[in-house]
Amino acid sequence: MKRYRLSFTEAYNRLKCLKQDVQVNSGFEEQLHLYEAMHWEVDISSPSYKQYRLQKITEKYPELQQGAPELPREIFACDPAHSSSSEMSYRCRKCRRTLFRGSSILSHAVGDGASAFSHKKPSNLTGEVQCTSYFIEPVQWMEPALLGVMDGQ
Repeated sequence: MKRYRLSFTEAYNRLKCLKQDVQVNSGFEEQLHLYEAMHWEVDISSPSYKQYRLQKITEKYPELQQGAPELPREIFACDPAHSSSSEMSYRCRKCRRTLFRGSSILSHAVGDGASAFSHKKPSNLTGEVQCTSYFIEPVQWMEPALLGVMDGQ
């Protein structure tokens, strides 16, 4: 795929021509589609890669959904409040603490969402709904909340 800049489909079809009984497992196929989307380079700073990595970690550690006693370090981005960077940062309106950097934002499909929140979804001149939400990768300062230490806060 990398050498000839082939899409997954093209590479798979070429492989099928050489060996008809070839099978690709679905997990590997998913990785190859991501590899193609990242232009045949593994870019760990890519939002697509980050989203894939988080998905795999939550599959590996289903207890994260209930608040695990210990989280793997690789799921957290470094705390932007403790690092200097010229990258755009997002801060709390009230206390002005740096919450996350632009590179932590994960892309997502704009969905319908709950109708109760429709008043919060502005539309542009064409009537297309614009999303006002940010989905971000976990950041180090979130660890106590993810562990359930801050229940009710």
